[in-house]
Amino acid sequence: MPATTGRRLRRERVVSALQTRSLDALLVSGRANIRYLSGFSGSNGWLLVHRQGALLLTDPRYEVQAAREAPDLPCCVGREPLLRLLAGALPSGVARLGFEAEYLSYAAARALIDQLRGIECTPVGGVIEAQRACKDEAETAAIRRALALAEEALAAALAAARADTTERELAIDIDSRCRRLGAEAMAFETIVAAGADAALPHACPGSRPLAGESPVLVDLGCVVDGYCSDITRVSCVEGRLAAPWRSRAAAVAAAARAAIDAILPGVRACDVDRAARAVLAREGLERYFVHGLGHGVGLEVHEAPRLSARSEEVLRPGMVVTVEPGVYLPGEGGVRLEEMVLVTETGAERLNELPITAFWGGPGGD
Repeated sequence: MPATTGRRLRRERVVSALQTRSLDALLVSGRANIRYLSGFSGSNGWLLVHRQGALLLTDPRYEVQAAREAPDLPCCVGREPLLRLLAGALPSGVARLGFEAEYLSYAAARALIDQLRGIECTPVGGVIEAQRACKDEAETAAIRRALALAEEALAAALAAARADTTERELAIDIDSRCRRLGAEAMAFETIVAAGADAALPHACPGSRPLAGESPVLVDLGCVVDGYCSDITRVSCVEGRLAAPWRSRAAAVAAAARAAIDAILPGVRACDVDRAARAVLAREGLERYFVHGLGHGVGLEVHEAPRLSARSEEVLRPGMVVTVEPGVYLPGEGGVRLEEMVLVTETGAERLNELPITAFWGGPGGD
């Protein structure tokens, strides 16, 4: 299916969702949502989806780019603010306009309401995100490419690392390799945490060297064709983790496998989270697992669904999620192992090529 046809079908589904809410149009301002529905990836633009079609609004810097990325859509280009462009281009018959509450600031929403007097402006949420949660074949293929590239960069960077390599140097090397291999960007700031730093789930790479027998935690993701990857592994540059950390890493790996085994269409996200926690609880480690199990990945690195103890979301075929249990001991270190998984009609497909035990020299490790 051509990309433009796929995006048109997505917009038609949005229109159907608007009709159930008695809305005539939706102003889309979230960048990922604009790209999902139109193909346009510029940093300044709005998309108006209405019952007769759609209209892209942007400024002259993106006129050529908009025509290239969204060739099937009319585009309104002007130097004035987007709100003024919208007011002049709004189709007749639009009496109730929805806008994305999560992406339009309070000030912008007030200005929208003031500018479009006579039109009822209504905040809405989740219309497009619910659709984005299930990926089609082209989206899944892009995610696979992004993951393969990230894994290749990670393996090469760790192979080149030395005991005196710092966290920051390894992060820079990983990012550089990803870009040289073809990544558009990193999906988020790469995390490299050695020693006690690994007890911080979102540690910032610093000057600490990688030497030692405690885990070096590496969390990275990159973007290919607009879609993200997300992977975490632990390593020990001196060849083998100390015995207590090997045991903890093995427990985290077992928790991840249990969670993946629990993934089925129709299963609640909280039940998948519970499967991982049960494994860690048996090892006396559950209290050190301080975050949710995972999240959806697509045009954004964090999107629906959320895999957590409180999430009642139900898994559906086409969802791509992370499974990333972790154990963090303050002042000592931590282990997190992250897999990417596609929810299929019959269960779960692990998308990673790298073994979950790669790099740390534990049972089954390299």
